[in-house]
Amino acid sequence: MEVEFNKIQKTIIINNWIIKDPELIEATSDFDEDIEKLEYYLMSCLRTGAVALKAVGIGEKVDFIQKRFNSLKSDFDKSLIDYKDELLETLKNQYKEFSEILHGEGGLKEYISDTFGEKGTVNDLIGSFFGKNGDISKLLSLELPDSPLHLMKKEFLDKFEKLSLQFENYFSGKKAEEIEKEKGTRKGYDYEDQLEVALNEIAKSFNDIVVPTRYITTGTAGKKGDFIIEINSGLKEKLIMTIEAKSGKQSMSGKRGILKILDDSMNERSAGIAIAALRDIELIPKTYRNSIGVFREYGNNKIICIANENDWFPMDVAYKVARSKLLMMASKIDVEINPELIKSKINSIINMISQFKGIQGNLAVIIKNIETAKSGINNLKSDILSSLNEIQMELVKNKKEVK
Repeated sequence: MEVEFNKIQKTIIINNWIIKDPELIEATSDFDEDIEKLEYYLMSCLRTGAVALKAVGIGEKVDFIQKRFNSLKSDFDKSLIDYKDELLETLKNQYKEFSEILHGEGGLKEYISDTFGEKGTVNDLIGSFFGKNGDISKLLSLELPDSPLHLMKKEFLDKFEKLSLQFENYFSGKKAEEIEKEKGTRKGYDYEDQLEVALNEIAKSFNDIVVPTRYITTGTAGKKGDFIIEINSGLKEKLIMTIEAKSGKQSMSGKRGILKILDDSMNERSAGIAIAALRDIELIPKTYRNSIGVFREYGNNKIICIANENDWFPMDVAYKVARSKLLMMASKIDVEINPELIKSKINSIINMISQFKGIQGNLAVIIKNIETAKSGINNLKSDILSSLNEIQMELVKNKKEVK
């Protein structure tokens, strides 16, 4: 038999192959007339045999590995028995060390308890911030005077109260205007209601708040000061002006004198300056009428003026002079504000008021020159109001710096 194996062509050529094996001859006896089937059968036999032989080789290798593994396991078991006591001793020592770290004095368990326990530092820290008297609780408290929420609440309520008073003053002013239109200038008309309308008209250009004290039902129970003026100054400190409305006979001295009333009004209303608005000059004793005229200052914080439905100009002047003085007294004077200029303007206004009084007197005597006198009065009014407006601008031009 000759066998030729060609690896490149992947062929095996067998020449002169003679098979005499009885079992194979018997198995192929059915194909003696079909050479093609016989060749296929013999090919199958060769393939099956090759696969079986290969499997036998693998089995032998598996058996070898199994034997080596069993040998290794036997050696490991023997080594484990030899070192068992040593290993147990090592594990015991390691457990003892770990137990000491965990449970011993200053150990992990004690540290965790000291840190996170009921009396631990973390619990104390949380309590110091979020407890009843903790820092965070204080910051979020609505009751503690210095807490941000309490200050915000107070500011909100203050602004709400101020807004409420503005609405109240606006509608009360409207109501007074309607009453004035209805009643005209009859003698029975209430002077205080008339003055309220005039004050609201003057105050609105500054966004000041006019509060008739008859509307106040809380706080001071006193009766001094018919009006409180809250000045829109832009300062943290509240600036208050109080005004007395008088339509009856007045004394200039004694406990019931008008100047004593103005002092009491300032004390009772926590005001910095006070004005007495009189309906008529004849309400004052004769000996004082010439010195007062229509406007006069007493000290640095009291003013008397004569103003009524025929002419509210003296009230306008008194209001703006008082407002300027109040701002001057309360403000921290900035380098760009000229206090001497403001004082000079105020003194000039007071001198012009004296001229105004003289011109008004001349009106009663010099009828022929009445138009000239009126023109002079109007010019003086314009000059006075212009000077007052300059004062207001001087005082508020650096409001941001003053704040």
